Amino acid sequence: MRRRRVLQTLGAAATATAVGVPTASAAGSYTDEYYDGLHYTKYVPSDASGGEPLVVMLHGCSQEPDDFAAATGMNDVAEREGFVVVYPDQSSFSNAFDCWNWYYDANTARGSGEGASIANIALNAASVESLDTDRIYIAGFSAGAGMVPNLMVSYADVFAAGGIHSGWSTTPPTRP
Repeated sequence: MRRRRVLQTLGAAATATAVGVPTASAAGSYTDEYYDGLHYTKYVPSDASGGEPLVVMLHGCSQEPDDFAAATGMNDVAEREGFVVVYPDQSSFSNAFDCWNWYYDANTARGSGEGASIANIALNAASVESLDTDRIYIAGFSAGAGMVPNLMVSYADVFAAGGIHSGWSTTPPTRP
């Protein structure tokens, strides 16, 4: 097992360290899925009937969807608040450290690369689960947070809002 610093909850101000936290604590359905050549996990709350919002959660480097879901507790939040969550999984074939390649041009342009795969996963999950396509949100931690601005700009018609936690800045720090 690996130690991972991860987002505690969407919009949280601090991170927590988690080791081997169980992922199936919420009452809904948590499944492995594949779409557009990318693996992801999906949590659907037990009382879902269609029309719910969707939250896409992007993990950081060296993380996997199960660990990210467990450490954030997002499945429990989704069960309580009534939304679906998908956790796309970066492939080790795309990045040896399982980081999202947010800095490559191919991943910043609409219709190509990892950004297109993530947007397609979101749209497919929204279609399959009959979700509210006006309420698709995205959040990321670390390298996942680096990918969020790319998606917000390139897919502004898909993602209604985004959250960045412990992400990257393109602006160098200034000294007083």
